Amino acid sequence: MKCVVCTQRHLQHRLRRPHRPRPPGTAGPQQPALTTSSLSYEIKKQDVIYELYQTEFHHVRTLKIMSDVYYKGLQKELQAPSVDCSLKRASSTEGQKDSSFLICSIGDVLLSQFSGCSADRMKKVYGKFCSRHNEAVNLYKDLHAKDKRFQAFIKRTMSSSIVRRLSIPECILLVTQRITKYPVLIQRILQHTKGQETQPAKGVHVVLCICAVI
Repeated sequence: MKCVVCTQRHLQHRLRRPHRPRPPGTAGPQQPALTTSSLSYEIKKQDVIYELYQTEFHHVRTLKIMSDVYYKGLQKELQAPSVDCSLKRASSTEGQKDSSFLICSIGDVLLSQFSGCSADRMKKVYGKFCSRHNEAVNLYKDLHAKDKRFQAFIKRTMSSSIVRRLSIPECILLVTQRITKYPVLIQRILQHTKGQETQPAKGVHVVLCICAVI
């Protein structure tokens, strides 16, 4: 779990990274003037990128609740056995923004996140996590029905504002579903990208491959 959260936080951090201004006297690539049509595409694309960032933010928050509240709490209070926490590093989001907070490029971020070693890690940890979804939920139900200490821990934890009343089964479901959202969001970004970058298309293909494996 710790591994997945670290990777997701990396992706989230990269999406919101501010664009560094160029030194005086240096010229950047010539940007074409925006027509009414291209402006409409850009606005819609920025909306989808913002949705990607916001949903990634909530995803990371869910992972942190699972890792920092539930997992560490169970270890401390019920001496729960250590588990593989790889999921926390399996995700991340980085982008380039200019001073007006427009995200100028996202293709390199998607390729970095969903290809090579990063893609292999995501397939491994998300595959393992998703494959044990039912097993984890059944174990939760069994413990909640039989273990009074577990019941007390869950009741106390659920009353905390930090967890936002997200139970362990709900957290597991949200994390399991997240991997299926990436292709949809990236495809929508592509639909509103008019001749600006070709990298997202590769990102869509890689993400679809990851989802197919999982």
